[in-house]
Amino acid sequence: MSVKYKPVVLVAEDEPDLLFLFQQGLEMIGADVLSAEDGEKAWALFLDRDGKIDLVISDIFMPGINGVQLMGKIKSHSPDVPVFLITGYAHLHTLVEESSAKPDAYLEKPFNLADLFKLIKKLVPAPLDIPEM
Repeated sequence: MSVKYKPVVLVAEDEPDLLFLFQQGLEMIGADVLSAEDGEKAWALFLDRDGKIDLVISDIFMPGINGVQLMGKIKSHSPDVPVFLITGYAHLHTLVEESSAKPDAYLEKPFNLADLFKLIKKLVPAPLDIPEM
């Protein structure tokens, strides 16, 4: 009996309800989810896994290390790990333009699950059970 590989997704989100929704949704489509309520915890989880993560989804505005700073650290350590940024603020472009690292994808809040799943499907090479929407 073969064991199906579950892609590992690290989610950094400081809003507890959104973090829970991300975790539930990603687990529902077959991902192994690591959850962090801030950038420092996300970075520690990333290092604990020695960068062996298939996708990082991060809110931009969080206390401590923000999503752009987290992306910079991740891209410096493991340039091939895709980073997907999420923000509810219109000045995302300015923050990202000021960073030497660039996100592999981003979404502005509010967004729907179909948009989220479509981007995840493009970024994660491992099979996920993403519904057609």
